[in-house]
Amino acid sequence: MIRFQDWRDRRFARRPWLAAAVVLVPMTAFAFLVVLADSSMLILPGAWLLLLVAVAAVLGGWRLGATMTLIGALALAVVVSDINAELGLPRSRTVWAVGQFLMAGGGVSLALGATDRAIREMRKTARALALSEQRAMEVAGKLQRAILPVAQPEIPGLRVAARYLPADASEVGGDFYDWFRAADGSWYLQIGDVCGKGPAAASRALLARYTMRTAAMLDGDPIGMLCALNRAILAEDDDRYCTAAVLRFNLNGTPAADVDVVLGGHPHALLLQEDTVTRIGRAGSLLGLFEDVELYCDRHDLKPGDRLFLYTDGVTDRQGAAMTDAQLHRLLLELNPLPIDDFAGELERRLLSRPGGRDDIAFFIIAVDETARRAAAAHVSQSA
Repeated sequence: MIRFQDWRDRRFARRPWLAAAVVLVPMTAFAFLVVLADSSMLILPGAWLLLLVAVAAVLGGWRLGATMTLIGALALAVVVSDINAELGLPRSRTVWAVGQFLMAGGGVSLALGATDRAIREMRKTARALALSEQRAMEVAGKLQRAILPVAQPEIPGLRVAARYLPADASEVGGDFYDWFRAADGSWYLQIGDVCGKGPAAASRALLARYTMRTAAMLDGDPIGMLCALNRAILAEDDDRYCTAAVLRFNLNGTPAADVDVVLGGHPHALLLQEDTVTRIGRAGSLLGLFEDVELYCDRHDLKPGDRLFLYTDGVTDRQGAAMTDAQLHRLLLELNPLPIDDFAGELERRLLSRPGGRDDIAFFIIAVDETARRAAAAHVSQSA
């Protein structure tokens, strides 16, 4: 029906005279042939006149259908009155026939007009929804670009690969990650998840990202960063909360690296070695629920070849197909021999191919690059 309406609009829009001609010419020719062949067939002329009205309403709208109804009623009155006069029938039969035709023709015109209007409104609504969805995707894209870093960091001795996989491209979520270098040369990597979706969650993710950046620049304490974020969320006075993890890397110019891990209600960081996965960091309080939070800072030594994996709960939580910690550990060990970028790409493919509805996903992998660490150490030695 919609395709027919497209064709009709291209041919007859703003040209009702053309639709009337298309209807009247063949129907007049048909009536003339009927009269020549057998005039008795006109005893029931209302049938083909009603067809004329229907075709006119389809092509030209209900106004043209109503006009054809009036024309048809006049023609019907002339023909039927003549036939009734020949047969000696009362004139009331003519009035009754014309009245029935007016009711039928008017009903057909109004019904087709209502259908036409409904289709037009449906198309208008569909276009408005498509435009709204397009604008929502544009806004979501802008918000997401503001939440996430622009490019991968270049950290001497470390390699980082990160992914953000939204559950719905048209709706921004509350997952975020970030990295930056402090004045003392330490590097901070942070990841978090604000509850909920939409612009409100995205605004809290932006708040979290830049609150922790600012706090890091002030005193550099990872616990202080999460305490500052907790206060900032509570100051917003709503029911949203947040999980977050902060890693502070102390790059001391040796082939190893020290990392301080602080978890604010966030899943543990996972240390990947040749054939083992170790949870590091101690669980701390969720952020944005209470003024007093319990947070712990644990330091770990990373050796060349070690990798750290941090993620939001969308990696494991999936409607109808949740992944256990043991399953996640097996998957990470399976992918661990791959180069870090291939690791991230293959993990992304595996996560997206799992069945069931999913949440937003964010993760990053940090690898201690043995070659780069030694180069950094040599550079420090030469400078000394």
